Amino acid sequence: MNKSSDYYIKQTWRFFFMVISLLFTCQVHADDSNPILIISSYNPDTRNTTQNISEFMEEYKQLGGTSPVVIENMNCKSLPEAPLWKARMENLLKKYQGENKPKLIVILGQEGWASYLSLDDSSIRNIPILCGMVSRNAVLLPDSSINLSEWDPESVDIDELKSKEQNLGGFVYNYDIKANVELVRKLYPSTKHIALVTDNSYGGISLQALVKKEISRIDGIDFIPLDGRKNDIYNIIEEIKRLPSESAILLGTWRVDVNDGYYVGNATYTMMLANPKVPAFSLTSIGLSHWAIGGYIPKYRSIGKDLAHQAVHVLANRSAKFNPETIPNVYTFDAKKLKERGIATKSLPPHSVLINTEVGLFVQYKFEILLIISVVLLLFLIMVLYYYLRTSKLKNRLLILIEKQKEDEIELRKAKDKAEESDRLKSAFLANMSHEIRTPLNAIVGFSNLLTIAENEEERDEYINIISSNNELLLQLINDILDVAKIEAGTLEFIDSEVDINALLSDIEQSSRLKASEGVQVSFVEKMPHCVIMTDKNRLAQVVTNFINNAIKFTEEGSIRFGYRRQDNKLRFYVTDTGCGIESEKIDMVFNRFVKLNSFAQGTGLGLAICQMIIKKLGGEIGVESEFGKGSTFWFTLPDSIILNVKKQPKKEVEEKTEEPASETPTKATLLIAEDNESNYILIQAVLKDYNLLHAHDGCEAVRLYREHQPDMILMDLKMPNMDGYEATAEIRKEDPHVPIIAVTAFAFAEDEQRVKQSGFNGYAAKPIKPAELKNLINQYLS
Repeated sequence: MNKSSDYYIKQTWRFFFMVISLLFTCQVHADDSNPILIISSYNPDTRNTTQNISEFMEEYKQLGGTSPVVIENMNCKSLPEAPLWKARMENLLKKYQGENKPKLIVILGQEGWASYLSLDDSSIRNIPILCGMVSRNAVLLPDSSINLSEWDPESVDIDELKSKEQNLGGFVYNYDIKANVELVRKLYPSTKHIALVTDNSYGGISLQALVKKEISRIDGIDFIPLDGRKNDIYNIIEEIKRLPSESAILLGTWRVDVNDGYYVGNATYTMMLANPKVPAFSLTSIGLSHWAIGGYIPKYRSIGKDLAHQAVHVLANRSAKFNPETIPNVYTFDAKKLKERGIATKSLPPHSVLINTEVGLFVQYKFEILLIISVVLLLFLIMVLYYYLRTSKLKNRLLILIEKQKEDEIELRKAKDKAEESDRLKSAFLANMSHEIRTPLNAIVGFSNLLTIAENEEERDEYINIISSNNELLLQLINDILDVAKIEAGTLEFIDSEVDINALLSDIEQSSRLKASEGVQVSFVEKMPHCVIMTDKNRLAQVVTNFINNAIKFTEEGSIRFGYRRQDNKLRFYVTDTGCGIESEKIDMVFNRFVKLNSFAQGTGLGLAICQMIIKKLGGEIGVESEFGKGSTFWFTLPDSIILNVKKQPKKEVEEKTEEPASETPTKATLLIAEDNESNYILIQAVLKDYNLLHAHDGCEAVRLYREHQPDMILMDLKMPNMDGYEATAEIRKEDPHVPIIAVTAFAFAEDEQRVKQSGFNGYAAKPIKPAELKNLINQYLS
């Protein structure tokens, strides 16, 4: 049984014991007086509350305690009911007066603690009090007339609230704001603004009051509250996005916002993504392990057993004075965040604790490593056995068949020739190695590493697709490098095919954006509406990709723009960057083999030489234009071989794979397109360019254009201003029940389609639009 199972079994027994103890306590309470009264706030940490109570009762019993234990629950659920808590505490304590007066009161949770501190009744001050799961600072509860969203209480220390004659003990947290601000300033000296994230709870307003009070005593720091009493999580995210430069974030509490909506841990993940550049630190451990760099936070632990020891001591020494014990704080940091932020561990305070440290390779993959070792040993034993049996068999055959010795010698000679040929090919491969291999290999290794730390499935799928595409490119590039000698000899085969230039360059644009630095914009800026040519797709992609990769390598900020145009009966391709440029005396050298203008840049200097050979074989020219310090433009030309009519798949084959589309209408039909989004209309216009189109921007205009033009068919968006698609269809159906109306909408659930069919529409097409399906649907109703 593992440790996790043991833990849950232990917790189950503790809960069972607590329930039995409660039943027993209720029975004893009828006959015994002066109990120990435990008051629980019933805050969201019910698991911690249950654990502390059960541990207290177990330990108290083992220490020989005999007083009955009574548990009361204040049922404090949310901040809006805070003005009621004080009255609840008063009514609760009135139940325990006279002979039933408790010997000791144990208060667990911030809400109950604040309610007790806010009482004016001095008669209860002579009862010893133990507190737990509370902080040293508190704010006194308001009356019912105060608007809680505008409530600005003052933070008060526990020593200021208790009377001199009062015995007050327990365990409290000390949120050291000054130490945390000093930590922020030490790691980020330019910090001028501190933003505090707190939620719509008593703990949130109490912590906000403390931070506000402490920061007011620190010169040069501007306090920015991100208050959950006034904002929901989406407003908080917008506030984080708008934080000024030289800001840092302190994470306090976040479980409930202004709408009383409870959030789990993924809320802080969403906040983190709003402004990743702003450093975040935690006061309470919230956000550690994924957002916060670290913080000076309490060493949270279960205190049930310690409270039981204090209770026994207090009851045995009623005249002794005692005070709450402060739970110590510790500097805690996320090792991964330190690495991401470039913060050296030697700059951290002494005795700091690191979490999320990288485990050793063997520890992380010990089972896989042991499995590989076992497999290797097994294969080695099989090979030894195989060669032993083979050698024995050969010896027997040599003893019996002496005449085959010459044949064996011939086979050995062939093996020697094959080994020499293999060695020669290896030497040729090493001699022609270039950055063209390292580029996809870098992507494979990099995204493989990122795959292990990806936080969601979308990122994982994206990284897997990138790795897969670079695997294919790497294999192709290895073959290209081996073929350098064949290019010179004229023996390398170029496989021409129909290449859609726009699609090819769009794919390259997407992959290149992933490689570019954050401050560099890669854009496919110039193209023809239609361009399909006969050429070798892989060679063309290799040249363009090489140009862009070189631009990325030497461009730290700015843009990389590429495209093509028809010029002088040729297709001229270009890649322009705003990088460092090339000195004029070195421009003529860039296409030479093994030439590296920057010896510190990655690569072997073969990439541009290979590009030059490929372009010459494709019948084009290649060149470069550059201005040192401002950027470069690499270009090449190809023969103008644009195919005007792209060949379609034979009708027989199409019919085998798809349904037979309805026959085209003999005349050019008029379609009314009701679509309020201009981009969507442009897409439909491109798909349906063979029809006469009328564009309506809302339902009212659609009805008007129908009456004026009487179109053959209507494509109707459902969600539009002024009048939606359902209302417009209803108006049109009053005048014409036969005109085909097809709903084209982003509402794509089954119930939406059912409603469409019941609202006078003939057909239904969900966005995003699939051109072939839309055309088939139109032809079906126009036939």
